[in-house]
Amino acid sequence: MSATIRDIAREAGVSTATVSRVLNSSVHVNEETKEKVLSVVKKHNYSPSTIARGLKTKSIKTIAIVVKSFTMLHHMRIADQINNHFSQKGYDIMMFETGMDEEGMSLFLRRMMDKSIDGIIFIGSTFQLLSSLPETETLLESIPVVISNGWLKNSYGVLVDEKEGSKMLAEHLYSKGRRNLIFLHSSNTESCRNKIIGFKEFVSTKEDAVGRVVTITEEISEIDEALSSISFDGVVAEEDLLALKVMKILGKRGIRAPEDVSVGGFNNSMMSSLVTPSLTSVDNKAIEQGVECAIALEKILSSSKDAPKEKKILKTIPAELIVREST
Repeated sequence: MSATIRDIAREAGVSTATVSRVLNSSVHVNEETKEKVLSVVKKHNYSPSTIARGLKTKSIKTIAIVVKSFTMLHHMRIADQINNHFSQKGYDIMMFETGMDEEGMSLFLRRMMDKSIDGIIFIGSTFQLLSSLPETETLLESIPVVISNGWLKNSYGVLVDEKEGSKMLAEHLYSKGRRNLIFLHSSNTESCRNKIIGFKEFVSTKEDAVGRVVTITEEISEIDEALSSISFDGVVAEEDLLALKVMKILGKRGIRAPEDVSVGGFNNSMMSSLVTPSLTSVDNKAIEQGVECAIALEKILSSSKDAPKEKKILKTIPAELIVREST
C-alpha cells in the first residue's frame, strides 16, 4: 500500500499541515524541516494528490457540496442554490453524503484526498465535528472550504442567527399567553445549542414563565411518552418535522393547536405551510445561505479583488419568524 500524507507526517515527526506546506513550496517552513519532509517523501516515492497540492496553479472547475444526509430537505434546498450558482458559472458539481457521525466524516475526508476539486462547501452545523478529526487540518490548509451555518479555524463561514430566532419564537408564544414552555430537541449540533441558548435567555427575562429543555429521540412513540409526563402550553421544536410530530401526537389526544397549545419549529420548510393547522416556523434562510456561500467561494477561487482577505465568519444572516396558524 502506498504511503499517505499522514504516513509521511508521522515518519518525519511533523503535522500533516506542515507536509502540505512543504509540498506547496510554502515560505513558512524552515529549511531543516523541509529537507526532513522531502527526504521521507523521496524514500516512499510519495506523489501528493491534487487536493494535497492545493490546486494553487490550475482550476479544474469542480466544486464539492457536502451534506450529512440527502434526506435532509432543508440542507438540500441550500445545496440547490449552490448548484444553480456554480452551474451557471461553468463549474461541475460533485455531491457527497458523509453520514451523521465522526467516523463517516473521517472516511469522507480521506476520500477527498484523492479527489480533484477546486473548493468545498459543507452544509450544516454538524460539520463542527470536523474540528476533532486529524484529517481536517490538511484539508483546510489545502483547499478553500466554506461552511453553511458553521465555522472552523482556517475555513470561511456563513451563519444564521438562530439564537435570536429562538428568542423570537419563544417571545411570540409568550405574547399569546403561553407561560409553560418547552424546547424540544433530538440533536446536539451547534445549531441546536444556539437555539437552546436563545430559548433560555428569553425565559430568564420573564418571572412568570417556566422554560424547560426536553431531549427526545425522533421516534413518535418515544416523543409521545416524553410529552405525556410533562405539562406545557407552548412548544419550541428544534426543527419543523419534530414540531409536526408533536402536533400529530397532541391531536390524537384531543389537544388542539393553537387553542390548547402553541407549537413552532425551525427551517420554514415547505411542509410547514401545507399542513393544517399551518406551522409557525423560524426561517433560517436556506436560499440566502446557499447564495452567500456560493458567492464567497466563487470570489475566493477567482481571486476577485473583493474576495475575503482572511478565513473567518463572513456573514451572519438574521433569522425571521413566520407566524402561521399553529400559534
